[in-house]
Amino acid sequence: MEDRTSKSSSPPEISLAAIVLAAGRSSRMAPHNKLLLQQYGETVLRSVVRNVLQCIDEVSVVVRHDSEASGAALVELRVRIVRNRDADEGMASSIRAGLNSLKPARKGVLIALGDMPCVTSRHLSLLIDAFRSSAVNRTVVPTFAARRGNPILWCARYFRELQSLKGDIGARHLLIRDAADLIAVEMPDDGVLIDVDTPDDWQQLTGGSQIA
Repeated sequence: MEDRTSKSSSPPEISLAAIVLAAGRSSRMAPHNKLLLQQYGETVLRSVVRNVLQCIDEVSVVVRHDSEASGAALVELRVRIVRNRDADEGMASSIRAGLNSLKPARKGVLIALGDMPCVTSRHLSLLIDAFRSSAVNRTVVPTFAARRGNPILWCARYFRELQSLKGDIGARHLLIRDAADLIAVEMPDDGVLIDVDTPDDWQQLTGGSQIA
């Protein structure tokens, strides 16, 4: 694991961290790595991480253990690079690796997807504000037009269950099980629904640009 965080800690009242999941195989974009595609002069992954850093100081980025390019794309950003040797097991392994990398005593963790460059600091701030203003710590999810999106801000009481996840389905079943306890925050646009999985997704994102 490579630590690029600064030595200063987040203010106690914040007590939040973030995990950016970037260890997928990008198989639907083959032979290209979707996270390393460039828009406006920077990679998709760097754009996502930079937006998260505008709102949260402690950020772990989980990449494949053999992906030197992903780490290089984040040079000079103050993040913790976590190399996941179990990435082929699925998303759950990256969630576990990210959680295991965090400093203790965090009240919540934002789990973001590395292929969602349309999620801006505005979206993230709305989630964080809702989390802080809640009378009790509750998990916060973004929604748009009655659809649930990403990223999700998980409260600490879920950490143990998140660390026990298996496979490639993430934590969807926890959201279904505890739907009544979630805080849903309506977003101003559909950025929280847009990911980049296929060449068609990329063309829609970039207004028709072909992958170079």
